[in-house]
Amino acid sequence: PPSPSLSSFNFFFSRYSSEKEVSRQQGVTMTECPPHLRGVLCDWPVCENGKVQPSTRECMCNDGWAPPHCTECISTRWGRDCDKEYSRPRTSLPAVPYLPEMSAMDTKTKGAISLKGSAQLVQEFFHYGLNSILYQRGIYPSDSFGRVKQYGLTLLTTNDNKLKAFLEPLFKQIEKFLATKNLKRLVMVISEIKTKEVVERWQFDIQTENLSEEGENSTRQKDEKKIRQEMGDVIRQITASVTFLPLLEVPCSFDVLIYTGKDTAMPQDWSESSACLIQNAEQVQLRSFSTSVHSVQAQVQYKME
Repeated sequence: PPSPSLSSFNFFFSRYSSEKEVSRQQGVTMTECPPHLRGVLCDWPVCENGKVQPSTRECMCNDGWAPPHCTECISTRWGRDCDKEYSRPRTSLPAVPYLPEMSAMDTKTKGAISLKGSAQLVQEFFHYGLNSILYQRGIYPSDSFGRVKQYGLTLLTTNDNKLKAFLEPLFKQIEKFLATKNLKRLVMVISEIKTKEVVERWQFDIQTENLSEEGENSTRQKDEKKIRQEMGDVIRQITASVTFLPLLEVPCSFDVLIYTGKDTAMPQDWSESSACLIQNAEQVQLRSFSTSVHSVQAQVQYKME
C-alpha cells in the first residue's frame, strides 16, 4: 500500500508562550502557590489529612476524609476527626466538576458503535490524553489547568485560552479524519525550545475497521463502559509516566504530527514536517484500547539523560 503522508501543525505561538511561561515558573516560590499546592512548580498537593500518591499527584485521604485535599469529611461522616457516622448519608457536592460523558451508542441498539460515534469517543480520548501529557510533563504552568472527572479519574485540562484556541480546532479536525477513516497515527512531540532537539515522542497508532456508513455493516458491538475503562487505563499510564521519564529541566514546546492517507486533503494552515525522531531512543509500550471500530496503540519514546 502507498506510504502515508506526514502532516504537522507547528504551533509556533505555543513555543513563544511556553518559553515565557516556563521562565516564569522557575521563579515561583512556595509562598506564591495557590492554596493546597506547593513545590517549585506549585504542582504538588497539600493533603491535610492524608498523603500524596507520587504517581498521580493526588491525595490519598485518611479514613473518613474526602478528596481532593482531605479537608472535609466524606458524606457519611462528621466530627473533628471525621470519625462519627450519620444515621443516613448527607447530600454533598462533588469534590471536582463533573462532565457528563457523551454517549456514542446507536440510539436503537444498545452496544452498537458507529463510525461517527467511535470518532467522537477517540477524539475525546485525545482531548484528555494530550492535556494530561502537557500537565504531567510541565509544558505549561500547573495553575493553568483545571480538574475534571472523566473515566472515573480526576483529570486536568488546560484553562489557557490561547492554548485552547489551538487545541479545539485540532481536535475537531482529528474527529473528521477519524470519521472518514483517514487518521493513521497521531504523535505529540516535545522538544527543547533553545536547541529544537526532540526529547519525547508520544505516539498513538490507529487502525480502523472497514465499516459502511449505512446498512448491516455500519456498526460494531461493544459496551461503551468497557471502552471508557480501557481509555482510562491508558490515561493512568500517562499519569504514571513521571516515575520513569527523565525530568525536563529546560523550557520545552510541543508539536502535533498527523499521519494520514496519501491523498487526504489538509487544512491550509498545516505544513509538511519531518518525523521528528529521537536517535537511540528508549521506548515504553503503553496499553491499547479499542472501540471495536477504531483501535489505538500507545507508546512513548524518550531521550536518555
